[in-house]
Amino acid sequence: MKKMIMLFSLFLSSMAMADCQNTFIDGQKELCYEYQWVSGPHLNGGHGHHGHQMKRPAKPLASSVRVLFWKKSDIDQNPVQVEGLRIYPWMIMDNGMEHGTRPETLRFQEGYYYVEGIYLMKMMGYWEMRLTIPADYNDFNPEFDYVSSFRID
Repeated sequence: MKKMIMLFSLFLSSMAMADCQNTFIDGQKELCYEYQWVSGPHLNGGHGHHGHQMKRPAKPLASSVRVLFWKKSDIDQNPVQVEGLRIYPWMIMDNGMEHGTRPETLRFQEGYYYVEGIYLMKMMGYWEMRLTIPADYNDFNPEFDYVSSFRID
């Protein structure tokens, strides 16, 4: 019976590890996270091509994403709040240049982080969302000071 319980425990812990596709280090804790687009992602700010003309809406569409963090060992995926977290969009261009976009908002509500007001313009390259806990916001460099990222497709 003890062997059965031990095997079942190993099975559950391996399932928890298998669900951890994205990792984030918070000090000494290794966290897992998953994200879901609430709106978008709207590349080109929601501006679309119609025939040969580009038809622009009165206001570009903002994208928003929600992110859930949990301890890697937690099979129940109980939400974890990450003190000082920063999640931001970043463009990596084919010509080697990189840049961000206008400021987005980040809020924590009911166990989820919501990143809202993300305006993404379609360019030669790709966008990604970067995650970090800056040690010093005055000396923060968004190009290099990140811990994890996921590509926006």
